[in-house]
Amino acid sequence: MPYVRQIVAEKANIINHNKKIYGSFAEIGAGQEVVNYFFKAGRASGTVAKSMSAYDMIFSDLIYGKAGRYVCEKRLSQMLNHEYSLLENRLKKTRGKNTCFFAFADTVAVSTLKKDHMSSHHGWMGVRFQSKPLKKYDEILLHVNLKDRTRLQQYEVLGVLGVNLIYSAFYEKKTASALVSSLVDNFEKNRIEIDLIKCQGPSFSKLHTTQLNLELMKQGLTPIVVLNPTAQSPLDVFYEKPMVLHTSTISPIKKPKALSFQLTRQLQPSIKNQIVHNTNYWYELKKALRQYTSKELHFCLSENEFKKFISEKTYPDHTLIQVMGKFFDKKTKLYVKKPRSSKKSSFVQWLEKEGKVQWV
Repeated sequence: MPYVRQIVAEKANIINHNKKIYGSFAEIGAGQEVVNYFFKAGRASGTVAKSMSAYDMIFSDLIYGKAGRYVCEKRLSQMLNHEYSLLENRLKKTRGKNTCFFAFADTVAVSTLKKDHMSSHHGWMGVRFQSKPLKKYDEILLHVNLKDRTRLQQYEVLGVLGVNLIYSAFYEKKTASALVSSLVDNFEKNRIEIDLIKCQGPSFSKLHTTQLNLELMKQGLTPIVVLNPTAQSPLDVFYEKPMVLHTSTISPIKKPKALSFQLTRQLQPSIKNQIVHNTNYWYELKKALRQYTSKELHFCLSENEFKKFISEKTYPDHTLIQVMGKFFDKKTKLYVKKPRSSKKSSFVQWLEKEGKVQWV
């Protein structure tokens, strides 16, 4: 069945008119926009059991417990645990047989300040819900990077995404493609990056985390996906850590304090600590990684990859100097397999002299 778009107001209205769906909203920080859509749609009393925002850190800790950071997966899970438990404890006896309970939560930080790494405008969003009354709950968690430049725009896109997430949980979760498509209804994809989606519960027995995250990349919602056993977001994996990035199964260099990842554009499930990307150029990949770390990035290239890297023909819309400016910074370096020929162009000699390239 082809996917059909629903505008955000219609989605909120559909949920409000479904007598079986009932739950609570808990929103921290910038993410206080989702429940407003349900109030504005009318008949919100049929959907909203409670809406709250524990904005103050002390209040938040007293309600949910301490998490170290306030915008993190642990805090989101604490919020969902607390709010969903309250629903069941207080309402299961009176309406549990006829109700699909849900708890929606988000914790978000926004900023208009530009930084070269680790965007400070990001957040966690999730919904815990029952597909059928009295059944075990399902859960969807997202990590989101916000790309809009103003706070009001960031608030707006968060509200839309939150409604999309709740609607997707109840109506668009049968396939990875339908679920991801529904999440990004009603706004341009370049306004956000969703770099992690985690689903669990009986409704998702046939949808694997790897499949879902690769679908995010396939639909243009993130340039990179991290495949590791713990299904962490790139932020949690990369945050302010140096990295060694290579395309072969064995890295030609070892950095004791650096994380090592294999880069690929195709999935190889047997490989751990893998970054799958859909970027066309190395500078695009480097830019994506700089959202998460300002530490050293060590790119290991084969001889053929390096030849393509320094070829004018590779970049139809940029000069080679422009590309080098986009790729290199003080903490980005190339390690290249020593060429078979000793002859080097003046440009390569310049890269050597500047310490941008090291032969291995």
